[in-house]
This record gives sequence, structure tokens and C-alpha cells, in this order.
Amino acid sequence: MRVQDCQQCHLCKSLPYGNKPVPGRGQGKVMFVQEYINEEDAITEHAVSGLPGAYLDKILEKTKLQVYVTSLVKCRPVTTNTTRPPTQKEISFCQNWISQEIQQINPSVIISAGDRTTKHLAKLLDIDLPKLPIGKLVGNYYGDKVKLVPVYSLNALLMKGQKYTDMVVKAIKNVKEFC
Repeated sequence: MRVQDCQQCHLCKSLPYGNKPVPGRGQGKVMFVQEYINEEDAITEHAVSGLPGAYLDKILEKTKLQVYVTSLVKCRPVTTNTTRPPTQKEISFCQNWISQEIQQINPSVIISAGDRTTKHLAKLLDIDLPKLPIGKLVGNYYGDKVKLVPVYSLNALLMKGQKYTDMVVKAIKNVKEFC
């Protein structure tokens, strides 16, 4: 079954225009995983699009790194037409999809965007992660077989400014040593 055909939970039925699950995009032995798709992603069926996608593309252009971009939750979680963070149950519905992507891509490095994404991927990959806020984890490497590199979420970067973006660019540039 393809992720686009998934009907495992209520999220795919939660929007008037339909909310088809959005597969990852790109290529490379590095994965960039965000927590969930936004409205633009749901409409275009293109992972990490709109303003956050353009921002990520700009960051990746600076780093000259090819990555496979995806999300933990393949459908847009919505409450009254406003995107909201997914519940743990919604993340668990999509866990088999992210597991399949990891198996297919076989990445040497996974860049995890945001605190919840980082914690979920660490658990999924059986990586012992220090119990620290995301700001203390950013740019560090965790794990043996697959390196997990936490960064701020794209939405946080858009709000926090250049200083934080520079930290993420540096972290992503350093990923090359594991590729």
C-alpha cells in the first residue's frame, strides 16, 4: 500500500477538500523529518512546501546537501480549520510509514525538526536521548547506526530569526562528515 492510499485514522477525512496523506520527497542518504504537514502540503500533496518549504530549500542550498524530506504525521491535523500539533495517537497511526521510509532510504543521518519529532524518532530508533530542551540538543549527534541530529522546527526558525537559522545551517553542514 502507498502512503497516499492510507485510511488508518480520521485525519484523512478531516478537511473539506480531502486530506490525502503526503509522502516524502527528495533523495539522498540524509533524511529531514518534521512533525506534521501544513495546509499547503495537504493541498499540493508535496511534503514541506509553502513558506516553511521555501525556507528549508534555502537552508539546504546553503549546505549543498541532498536530503529526503518527510514528516512523522502524513496528514494535516486540524481543529476548526487551524493546524494543531498531532496527538500521540495520531503519530502512532503514521509510525509504520516513517519506519518504512527509514528502511527504504537507509539514511546515515536523520535531521529531526523540533522537540516532539526528535523524541519520537529517538524512541523509534532506540537512541538514548538526554532529557534536555531542544535548544540544548540542536546540532548534537545521537545514536550509533543512524545519527539523529536535532534542529529547531521550521516554524520556530521562521519566528526566531537568523541567529537560530545559522545554528541549524551549521548543524546541517556538519552532517556531511557522516555521509
